[in-house]
Amino acid sequence: MESSLNYMGLLTLVKVFNSNYPYTLTTLGQALGFKGWHDANKLLETIKNSKGLDIKSFDNIYHCSIMNGQIVQAHRYSSAAKNLLERVREGDQIVLDIPSQ
Repeated sequence: MESSLNYMGLLTLVKVFNSNYPYTLTTLGQALGFKGWHDANKLLETIKNSKGLDIKSFDNIYHCSIMNGQIVQAHRYSSAAKNLLERVREGDQIVLDIPSQ
């Protein structure tokens, strides 16, 4: 009984994670209308250069790393990241929703 409860809790956690961070960089780029990940990554670099903050370097509302021990296996991105990159692409001023580190 206990193991099935743990499984259900884990399954729920995975579903919540996937719904909060549904995009890989490739699917994020495609959702923005690009062929792949390159142009989405360029927009992330624009943020890094203009704000001095690499949102891919830590977990936050826009990005989360999937780890295997100490090694990053994958990066996932949220709908908030998609909205942010749409604004960057349009040349809008942005404010990052990142608590002080």
